[in-house]
Amino acid sequence: MTKIAIVGTGALGARHLQALGRLEGPIWVDLIDPVPSARDKAMALLAEVDGIRGDVRQYSRIDEVALPPDIAIVATNARERATAVQQLCSLGCRALILEKVLFTRHEDYALAGDAIRKAGAKVWVNCVRRTAPRFHRLQELITDRPVSYRVEGYDWGLACNVIHHLDEWMFLSRAQDVALTGRFDSEMILARRQGYFEVSGTLSGTAGVHTFEAVNRRGQENMRPPGDRTITIRCEDVQVEIGQAAQELVVWCGGQVVTREHYPVAMQSEATAWHIATILTGGEPSLPRYEESAKLHLALLDTLMPHFQSLDPSLTECPVT
Repeated sequence: MTKIAIVGTGALGARHLQALGRLEGPIWVDLIDPVPSARDKAMALLAEVDGIRGDVRQYSRIDEVALPPDIAIVATNARERATAVQQLCSLGCRALILEKVLFTRHEDYALAGDAIRKAGAKVWVNCVRRTAPRFHRLQELITDRPVSYRVEGYDWGLACNVIHHLDEWMFLSRAQDVALTGRFDSEMILARRQGYFEVSGTLSGTAGVHTFEAVNRRGQENMRPPGDRTITIRCEDVQVEIGQAAQELVVWCGGQVVTREHYPVAMQSEATAWHIATILTGGEPSLPRYEESAKLHLALLDTLMPHFQSLDPSLTECPVT
């Protein structure tokens, strides 16, 4: 029987668990979180899809688990994630999906990377924009030409979420090395998760001939949903606009709208099932590998950290998850 571990049962971890109810084969799930009430909420979401074909065992810590899982999903906060990766690799897990932002400390990337290499594990990072059901349509429109990518909105959580957009831009442009700069507002914005912070302002990037810009403004424009944002991608004479909340793709050419199309966003409770099923059949899920994503994460961390330290010189880690 396939054994799957979920480490961290907050909002994302609970959705990962719910997704396992979509798998057809029998599975054994290790649900790991130090907070019993968090595990209970995750189990309640699993019950909404009538549970799994197998058994769920609950633990407070990874070191309580006796046998290595076949696959582990690490959905802890960023501050605890590197330790969880090391423990799972030591336990013998050889396939992991990690939530983002990966880690808060520069040294954690080296420690986790060493543990992954020594274990010979396959590790992917849950940057999901390239897994959208109609992402192939976006790839058709954006060909081998300079790509200009811009995402903007109000209160959409740039520090936490911009890695999704950076990953999408790099994937579409096929670029390798990125340089990032930030022009952030001078305030420490409390994030939804206690002990972490957000930023407003602008993050800019270049990768060869390709350009990137992410803008996060404070307050809301009219009555737009919180966190809504618009993605504009230009590639010579073609411009594509994606509305996050509307789930709409608009194609412009020659200054005129050519088409409007539905562009659905995959729910985590669906996407995780696709990834797990692919891994179990020996395939490669549509997610970035750890080595690729870690490089991009480090560029982001090195841009955010000076901003946070300018506001609080006592910080020794980047407080983003």
